[in-house]
Amino acid sequence: MIKERASASKPEISSEDLGLQQPDIDRLMDTAAEMFAEFGFDGVSVRAIGRAAGWSAPLIFYHFTSKVNLYEEVFAHKIDQSIEQVDERLHGITDSHQRLRELVEALCEMYIGNRPLLALMQRDLAESSVRLGRLRSRRQYEHYTSLIRRSLAGTAGHPVSDELAFMAGALILGFCELSTAVHDQDYLHGRDSLTREKERLVRAVNRLVGDGASL
Repeated sequence: MIKERASASKPEISSEDLGLQQPDIDRLMDTAAEMFAEFGFDGVSVRAIGRAAGWSAPLIFYHFTSKVNLYEEVFAHKIDQSIEQVDERLHGITDSHQRLRELVEALCEMYIGNRPLLALMQRDLAESSVRLGRLRSRRQYEHYTSLIRRSLAGTAGHPVSDELAFMAGALILGFCELSTAVHDQDYLHGRDSLTREKERLVRAVNRLVGDGASL
């Protein structure tokens, strides 16, 4: 369980810490996401993240009040990136069937192609179920469920229930989770293989739309 220590004022850092480093916040956030995803919150230190990202620990604590603050900001950063990525993919698509297909494919590519994001989400779900606390990725789930509900409604020609949208979202996420667990990365990153996986997923979602018309 993650426990945040009491907030403190920004630490004093030397001119050497500031002068020798050119802070690259994106590199820090991406590195921290990869390491938190692989090792978990308790399995990696701020100092280790800093070494990998080219930041000193004092400089990190100058920008973030604590390790928990860094973790929260990293998580929010990955969520924002994923939402922007999907929204950009759907921008300008008005045909309902094409929009649903693009949404399913975009989520599939994101989950399978962005292992740190998927691993962070898995850890978030596990930690939330254990501590019965806040789900950090709730905003992401709610955003995607809304997109899925509107896309399903456009395809079906009538409003669909929240239950059906939730089921479709769970199908997409679960499919991608199992795909990354069962298949090796060479298979998943092969163009033909990923195309087949996306086609299977699109068919499954379309089947769900038909079977769930009464929900």
